[in-house]
Amino acid sequence: MPTLNEIKSHIKAIEQTRQITNAMYLLSASKMKTTIKKAEYNVQYMRRLRSTMKDIIVHTDTKLTHRYIGDDEPQNALFLIMTGDKGLCGGYNNNILQFAHECLELYPDMNKEYALIGLIGEEHFVSKGITPDFVWRGMIQNPTMHSARTIADTIFEEYDKGRVDAVYCIFTRYKDSMSQTPYMTKLLPLSEKRMNDVDVECRYTGELTFFPSPSEVLSKVIPQYVISMIFNTLLQSCASEHASRMTSMQTATNNADEMLNNLQKEYNMQRQLAITSEITEISSTTQTLSDKAI
Repeated sequence: MPTLNEIKSHIKAIEQTRQITNAMYLLSASKMKTTIKKAEYNVQYMRRLRSTMKDIIVHTDTKLTHRYIGDDEPQNALFLIMTGDKGLCGGYNNNILQFAHECLELYPDMNKEYALIGLIGEEHFVSKGITPDFVWRGMIQNPTMHSARTIADTIFEEYDKGRVDAVYCIFTRYKDSMSQTPYMTKLLPLSEKRMNDVDVECRYTGELTFFPSPSEVLSKVIPQYVISMIFNTLLQSCASEHASRMTSMQTATNNADEMLNNLQKEYNMQRQLAITSEITEISSTTQTLSDKAI
């Protein structure tokens, strides 16, 4: 049975751990809210870009062909996989890595390049004997448009030079603080079918003249759209990681509270036993002295 000093030491250690887990919970909650606000603004920007692209496609009478638009079956693909740089976030990293392997198994005959965002993913793939072609660290912790452009520059370089003919992004899609789902989306090439749900801002008929050409205009608009898509996946991955960490730290804090409650009960019981034992000894000693006095 542990002594009172041992129980007190155990209580102090758990209280210190609880302070850390509670602080991590509050920090993740704050960062998640900030990230969600950024994502909302970026979604509005993406919606305007998609509307612009559909406007160009719809109001161009001739069949529009562009290297960034197509539905051909790819032979060489780059997979952009987003994980975290840290642990202590429940099953977040395990879930996205398991989902990534399931997606990769769908294309057994495809030549693959791997672009990994996050230290956890890099270490995982290296441990599996897969050497990543591109690695970025620290981008999920603080997603910025500059980070998205840096990733996009690499993607477009690989695509424009013909080393890959498709780019997929595997990330965790944020729904709410209790629901985050691994998801895969195709960054390049874009498909006209995916524009069916987009509403153009101005409805009119006739052909517009785009200078210098519709294709050249799309060459400027599509990269901006892909950058915003990458930025959106970074933001959603960041929000999902913080949400998962919130849940994990909240569970840890609750467990610490339960352990402290049990230890406090044990401490009180041990203290009562010690006091009772002391009282019994005093009473016994007093009785002995009284008998001798008689």
